[in-house]
Amino acid sequence: MKETKVIILAGFLGSGKTTLLQQLLAYLKEQNKSYAVVMNEIGDRSIDTELVGKDTPVSEILNGCICCSSKEQFDQAIMSTVQSYHPDYLFVECSGVSHPYEVIDSVTNPLIVHQVNFLGTLTTLDAPRFLTLQDQDPQLFRLMYEQAIYANLVLITKSEQLDPIELLKFNEQIQSLPIESTLQRNPKMLLENIAHYKPYKTTVEEMDVDHLHIDTFRYTFTHPIDQTDFEYWLQQLDNCVLRVKGFLTFNHQPKTCYLFQYAFGVPLYQPYDMNPKHNLVIIGKHLDKDKLLREMQQLDGIDKNM
Repeated sequence: MKETKVIILAGFLGSGKTTLLQQLLAYLKEQNKSYAVVMNEIGDRSIDTELVGKDTPVSEILNGCICCSSKEQFDQAIMSTVQSYHPDYLFVECSGVSHPYEVIDSVTNPLIVHQVNFLGTLTTLDAPRFLTLQDQDPQLFRLMYEQAIYANLVLITKSEQLDPIELLKFNEQIQSLPIESTLQRNPKMLLENIAHYKPYKTTVEEMDVDHLHIDTFRYTFTHPIDQTDFEYWLQQLDNCVLRVKGFLTFNHQPKTCYLFQYAFGVPLYQPYDMNPKHNLVIIGKHLDKDKLLREMQQLDGIDKNM
């Protein structure tokens, strides 16, 4: 029986894990390699599942974090995927607030260890957010730091958004960390080299992710919405909102669906060929869900009396 090569994709919210996953899958498809994905979301809907292709076997772990409340479900998903599909590669995309150590524990489960070859953990590290969280939120910064030092290889993302002074500061800090890092997104290089690097940390330190108080909120729009109103809403968001993502249509262009991504104050719209449900997912700390519901309903044209 062939071994399935397993790679964990870790990294903070909005750091580019799913974009990287798409690139890795596209490369493997060109190489005629089979693959499957286990994907974790802390909310009750997965936006990212829509982005990996209908022909990709995907197991979703929803409403919890792999490393805590969904651990047993995750173990089952790993075993089922390996035994059902026997893919050449299995990618495990963690939620943005997962600690990699517990995920590593699952992919080395004695029940399937003879069927898998765990290559290692690839962590995406958002350069601008790495700098700002040090002062804004030390607890979230600690999680980003741990995601990096438990990785075999760290892929630096969004460094082009830094000005020269910020870039110099970031490079100095990264060089002082006990990690192997790269800016190169070449899928062939990443897949071939990840196992050559050893993570700095191999035993878990005490860190209770539950204490981060990460909340999720989902709203499904029933109508195209006004883009100007939506962007005004984005501008009013406070620092408790860490990530917004979903599918949207706007009333000036109702036949065009957009994949919307928002992290660290930067919105991104990408035309999307399919027509999924227009779910918008908001991830943050101590979210006021009643307030968010009223705001979404106003955008949706449901509550005109706010």
